[in-house]
Amino acid sequence: MEKNHGITLVVLVITIIVMLILVGVGITVAINGGLIGTAQDATIKSKQKEAEKRIETLLTYYNAQEYIGETGSLKEYLIEKLGAGEVTDNRDGTYTIEIEGSQIIVKEDGSISIPVSRPGLQIGDYVNYTPTAPSNTALEELNTEVNAYSGYTSATQDLSQSTYTGLKWQILNIHPDGTIDLVSTPTTGTVYFGGAQGYNNGVYLMHDICKVLYSNSTLGVEARSINLNDIEYHMTPAGITARNGYKRTIGEKDVKYGDTYTYEGNYSYYPNLYAQENKSGINIDKEPEETIKERLKADGIDDGNPAQIDTNTGSNARGQANTKGLTVTQTYYASVSFNSTNYDAKAASVLQTSNRYWVASRYVLCNSPYASFGLRYADSYVNGYYVFYSNSYSRTYDYRLRAVVSLGSNIQIETCTGTNGVNNPHTISSLGA
Repeated sequence: MEKNHGITLVVLVITIIVMLILVGVGITVAINGGLIGTAQDATIKSKQKEAEKRIETLLTYYNAQEYIGETGSLKEYLIEKLGAGEVTDNRDGTYTIEIEGSQIIVKEDGSISIPVSRPGLQIGDYVNYTPTAPSNTALEELNTEVNAYSGYTSATQDLSQSTYTGLKWQILNIHPDGTIDLVSTPTTGTVYFGGAQGYNNGVYLMHDICKVLYSNSTLGVEARSINLNDIEYHMTPAGITARNGYKRTIGEKDVKYGDTYTYEGNYSYYPNLYAQENKSGINIDKEPEETIKERLKADGIDDGNPAQIDTNTGSNARGQANTKGLTVTQTYYASVSFNSTNYDAKAASVLQTSNRYWVASRYVLCNSPYASFGLRYADSYVNGYYVFYSNSYSRTYDYRLRAVVSLGSNIQIETCTGTNGVNNPHTISSLGA
């Protein structure tokens, strides 16, 4: 009788059981050893890199088209190439792109980064930021600059006094790339600006004062003044509607925010800097208002920081549109209160104060019979003070300062224990790579 050399059922069952045990052990080892997680991370990183390369390619084409003048804004370009649903305007000069399951942040300068979270931090929290004390030489140069070019000559201004120190710092913005903007409490000391010279140099000097007094060289942080973008970044749709609805009535005409009006003869003076701004019209042809408004969006500076000081003084700090008149765009508005209707509620509580402070921003108000050129300030809402009129009359005034510093995602912040407050702030713990 022949022997059966086949596999018995018992052996087969035992073999299957052993194989299942080995497979289970292998899976456990893979999980505990992080092999599966590592593979998943590698896949995510690979997709992220592919998405970044695609965005970089798009930006290369955009820069080439921009160079030869064949493209619109970066936002319009990104929406055209990726679709409106994939592009989020962060309203801080950056856009968050959703692409291939990844998020990428694109800045106006064409650089890219990935989102960074800041757990445990929120707008309104206090942070123990400490500026680097400026040198005596830096203070002397600052005082010389302010006294020479602010348009105020009645007394000497001294920025070295203790009334400009000892400020507290709160979180004003947390950006998608992990950058955190801190804003100071208002200074006790004030700064004067006046006349055409004050209009020309006020924004520059506000930023320069804050740069000298409140920067931190160890952290690589450069301070500046709070500006209108910092404030309007937090505006709600209702707030934007209220701003755009502001108007002044001249005769039978309502001049709204963004509308234009023309002044002639002895009412056509303007500060030098206004001629460079992108909403100004010096001796331009009289056309339908919509045509003028489109033309005044042409190249030029906005109400931000000019590249340098205007060293002209007296009558040399102003000009006159004495041929075809002075056409101005109304950029003034007021009475949009810092509350939860018009602004993000937490930001509104940071921005609102009983002490008026300068906002590094210029504006024009259409009055009768002259236009008013001014610098903005804020307390319970954004307002403004006129320093020069188009009939060449000047005024001077002083308000406090509020500085802003931006902490990049490489600057680590350790959250406080207990309730955050002015006496229990978060701590800047380290400077990362």
